Amino acid sequence: MVIPPVLILHGANDVQCATSQAEGFRRGLREHGLEHEYVIYPDQGHSILPRNRLDKGLGTAPKFLPRHSFSSPHSYTDIEEASLQKFEILGSKTTGIMPPKIASQQEWIEASKALLEKEKELMRAADALSAARRELPMVKVDKDYTFTRAGDASPLSLGDLFDGMDQLIVYHFMFTPDNERGCSGCSHVAESLPDVRHLRSRRTQLVCVSRAAPEKLEAFKDKCGWTFPWYSTARDPGNEFNRDFYATIDQRDTTPVDAPGSLFNFRNKEELEAIGRKPYSGEYFGFSVFTKNEQGEVFHTYSTYGRGVERVISTFALLDITPLGRQDTPAGPGGFKTKNEYQQNA
Repeated sequence: MVIPPVLILHGANDVQCATSQAEGFRRGLREHGLEHEYVIYPDQGHSILPRNRLDKGLGTAPKFLPRHSFSSPHSYTDIEEASLQKFEILGSKTTGIMPPKIASQQEWIEASKALLEKEKELMRAADALSAARRELPMVKVDKDYTFTRAGDASPLSLGDLFDGMDQLIVYHFMFTPDNERGCSGCSHVAESLPDVRHLRSRRTQLVCVSRAAPEKLEAFKDKCGWTFPWYSTARDPGNEFNRDFYATIDQRDTTPVDAPGSLFNFRNKEELEAIGRKPYSGEYFGFSVFTKNEQGEVFHTYSTYGRGVERVISTFALLDITPLGRQDTPAGPGGFKTKNEYQQNA
């Protein structure tokens, strides 16, 4: 159920929601005669809420918001806050809401049985997909990468990150040398990561890797109360680890299609354009998985990016079983605070 009026703000370079999806939603609104306005940002991605992104091309919102919610002109700061409020209201009314039907207990049981069959079907499909994932071929990692961590000046190799385990899961956490804090979306993913000791009991190590200096990573980690190991590639002048595992993407016209970092979600820029997506350049987030044999050789087995990381976000998993669903904002997981920020504002 959608409650009009609806303001749609979409970034054409959004890596989580294709323009075709936004336009399909708009088409549905139009077909049902629901009042709406549509703004597309040709040079923006998934999050368009920060003020520096509101300043460009936001000609519709200052007209839309006063007309539907307010009676006086607003600054960009006011518009940003009003936009968040509007999205929160729309999200609570449109995301996964239960049909407005009151049923008897027996009707509810019958409907739950039908849903249970769909849930079982999905679970069986997920089990089959996990089996197929485990059967992916491996690629030997021959290149030497350099990692460091706070309090330890000695360089570490990718093999060292296993810390005696047989398997290694790396989360590519978006935190560049110029950032003062980690990516908000990555921070919420980090909030959902388990105590590493659980994974180590299954011979698996979990670490985060970012480009910022190790001291900056450790300070942010301590502030947020996280305990996972966090390594820096700041000593890697060519940013080779991020590029080789597609956490730093370069799909500019001048970049060869076979250059390191030239693939976005396993597609080069020509392949993206062929499916109606725009090439992407910039930082990206995801998981990469490695294994090591008895000879100490390291192999890359799997990577997933974008919405592929959602399987570990417990907040989404729990909200998905509620009538209101995720009540998502355009910032996605970045719309949540870190635990210490909730405590500060309590």
